[in-house]
This record gives sequence, C-alpha cells and structure tokens, in this order.
Amino acid sequence: MQHLTQFKVRQQPIKVLVITEQTVLYEKLSFTLNKAGYELERLDEKNTILLQASFQLWDLILIGPVAFGDSGIALCAELRRRTLTPIVLLVDIYQTTILVQAFEAGADRVIKLPFQAEELTARITALLRRTSLAQTSVQSKQALSVGAIDLDDDTHTVKIENRAVALSSLEYRLLRYLMQQTDRFVSKGELLREVWESKTEEPSNSVEVVIHRLRSKIEVDVTAPKYLITRYSIGYKLIQHQ
Repeated sequence: MQHLTQFKVRQQPIKVLVITEQTVLYEKLSFTLNKAGYELERLDEKNTILLQASFQLWDLILIGPVAFGDSGIALCAELRRRTLTPIVLLVDIYQTTILVQAFEAGADRVIKLPFQAEELTARITALLRRTSLAQTSVQSKQALSVGAIDLDDDTHTVKIENRAVALSSLEYRLLRYLMQQTDRFVSKGELLREVWESKTEEPSNSVEVVIHRLRSKIEVDVTAPKYLITRYSIGYKLIQHQ
C-alpha cells in the first residue's frame, strides 16, 4: 500500500462503495482495485445507501450502469445532495447527453465500460489525489473574485452579482482554476492536467461539455458571453469584465 501514501497519508485502506446489480462487474472491480490496495463494499438497498451517505463512510463511490431500478445518474444526484464524496459513474453508452446529465448530477468522473484495469486505477488515483490535496492544503482555501463572480472555498459557494449559482463539484473546480488564470487562455490539455488531473486520455469532448454547462450557469446570454470566452484551437479564458 505504499503507493497510496503518495496522495493520502493514512493507515487504513481507502474505502470504496460500489453500487451495481451486476455481479460480474463488481467482481471485476474488486479484482482490479483490491490489487491497488482499495477496500470495496457493495450495498444492494437504496435507502441504506442514501441514509449512510451523509456519514462519509467511504472515500469514493462507484455507480454502475444498473442501480436498483434507478438510472445511475438519478442516484448520483440523490447522493450528491447528501455527500461531497467523489462519485464516478460507469456507463455502457458514452455520449454528450450522458456527460451533460452526469456532470449536472454532480459526478466527478464518467468512465465507459468495459474499462481497462490500468486506466481505471490511474483515473481513480488522480481523482482521490486531487480530493485529498483540496481537503488538506491550507493554500487551497481561497476567496476569488473576477468581475461580478465571487467564489468562496470556505463555504464552497459561487455568486454572480450576489446571486447564488449551483455548480457541480467538477464545474466548481473548473471555474476556480479559470479564475486563478484570469485573462489568460488555458488550453484543453492544461485543463485535463490541472482540473481533471488526468494522466490518461480523457474522452475528446469531456472538457467541452463541462465548459458548456458552466457557461450556461454564469452567463446571461451564452451566445454573447462576457466572462467565459472560447478561442478555437487555442483554449478558454475567463475575462475581467468591466
């Protein structure tokens, strides 16, 4: 388990909740993640999951494509209202509409099935590293302002012209990074490294989908944005609107 201490200093194993009715999928996840030092738990009763979610019993939640009669996305949204624990959705169909719905529901990652063992482990490790650093680093606590946009890490809130804006955890991290880079174009590759913390190839449109969702929430008119600007083949820039 020595490799786990690179991003989280702890003696106990990292606990992962797996939500799926597919026994074969759970067994494959167990085989892959147990080798990496993770401790998996599987629950098969929705009310128990929702009840226990607020107690922060797990370090990560994996939701499979079948989850007790609900869509994984619907269950993700219910869990996100109860916990800030990172959530990864495992999906059979990977389309833009699925990405939009998943990120809107509060998912931190969306991974297409069937997964490759090394890729799954790498992406989960990167996600947990980012989460751990955000929780333990004193420097990560900031209050940022760009024009009429205010972001407060202490309360994990965003306001635009004093109006509260509800963002998913991924949208929040994306906005925070862009605010730290105000008036500078940030490439898609940089966002994948710094916000997604991905060392593997993300699906080609994942950044575009989250940018679109973020823009729809912070702009009055998405066809004439005054904050979040896109320059094709270059990147994205949050500007200090006068």
